[in-house]
Amino acid sequence: MSLFDQVLANTVSVVESQPYASDLEAVTIIRDLKGLVRLVLEFKKDASGKDLTPADWDKKARKAIEGQLANALATYWGGRVWRKGERADAAYRALEKTIENSRMAWLDAPSKIPEAPQWFKLERLFSKSSWFSGAVSPPWSLDDPANPVIIAFYSFKGGVGRTTALAATALHLARAERTVVVLDLDLEAPGAGSLLLGSITPSDDGIVDYLLEMELSGQRPPTLLPYVAAQSGSALIASGKPIRVMSAGRLNRAFVEKIARLDFESYVSKGQSPLAKLLDHVRVEYKPDFVLLDVRSGLHDLGGLSLNGLSHLDVIFGLDTEQSWAGLAIVLALLGAAAPRRNVLLTHAMVTPARTDPEANLRFRQRSFDLFREHYYGEDEDMPDIADEDTPYGLALPYQEELLNVGNINSVAGLLTRADGPYARLVQVIGAYVQRDTI
Repeated sequence: MSLFDQVLANTVSVVESQPYASDLEAVTIIRDLKGLVRLVLEFKKDASGKDLTPADWDKKARKAIEGQLANALATYWGGRVWRKGERADAAYRALEKTIENSRMAWLDAPSKIPEAPQWFKLERLFSKSSWFSGAVSPPWSLDDPANPVIIAFYSFKGGVGRTTALAATALHLARAERTVVVLDLDLEAPGAGSLLLGSITPSDDGIVDYLLEMELSGQRPPTLLPYVAAQSGSALIASGKPIRVMSAGRLNRAFVEKIARLDFESYVSKGQSPLAKLLDHVRVEYKPDFVLLDVRSGLHDLGGLSLNGLSHLDVIFGLDTEQSWAGLAIVLALLGAAAPRRNVLLTHAMVTPARTDPEANLRFRQRSFDLFREHYYGEDEDMPDIADEDTPYGLALPYQEELLNVGNINSVAGLLTRADGPYARLVQVIGAYVQRDTI
């Protein structure tokens, strides 16, 4: 019996075992919402422009490959192989055009023949397609120095100090006279807004309200003022610039109902997602230097949208645990497959103190290096030197007991903003990655 993980490889094997395999120009695997597979075959053309479809295609060849696929894929076989151009009616041509516009090149197909066809995949998904939309780019480039840098803070597992690190980054930047806007995109378990604002009353409305209003009205609200609060306390930012914070929204029963009405999967299929429009609104209204996104843990749709479509740099937080490594392998493979490849900085969160285990970060960096080589960088690509501390293999953020269960950021502001501390180092490395002045 064919298992889900084996379906695509089995499909390649069946197709490339056909006597006409070397005459195929391209093959598109269409996998539907239930995981059923169908194929579109595109044959090469000879010198006269006639394609090299087998003479017995309609009588024997199609039936033969469909029978072999049914045997190899079992319950995952969708029952049909199409030949590109086999029908001339307008509806069929429109369907072919839709497939061509929606499919993605499958660059690492397990092909085993010298003259392999070009392989494509078209995956139809209920959710998570944001993790596979590798052609999506941030809403603006950094070629223009007036454009703000969008940085996503992400962790595969929660409880690793991600939000605390984001808050520390915001404080360092604000103290250095950088204009900072923070968006709490951890919508289902928000925390960045309350941590940064402390005793300051957040706005009644937040990101979920903004997105809902834009969906209903078809246009963005006239101003961000009803959705944003500012942290300007001197204990936190000294004499620097206020940090503007857009929280997820007011946490009450209605909040759950609002989230339930946000279809993040549809954001991928739209030309410009509402989140991209929100970021552009932030750019125009506040003209920030940096926009920091606190992104929900796990393989959530918002995580894919933020890391794989909105940000210029993904700061990822990892632990030296098997759960964390398994998640990082998935995330790095997805981000490495994007075009262009996403800019990633991996941090080693909650590093065991050197007095207890002086080799902890060295071990993490070596395993991280191996993970990047296997899942992120190209097979023949030169990798950054592991001996260079600024490379993405695990910037150390040591475990600090004082930061556990922080309820009031004012009480730990001194620890977070130390000029020689790990968060200052993080902000400096971020600046090097995005080629902007930080501190």
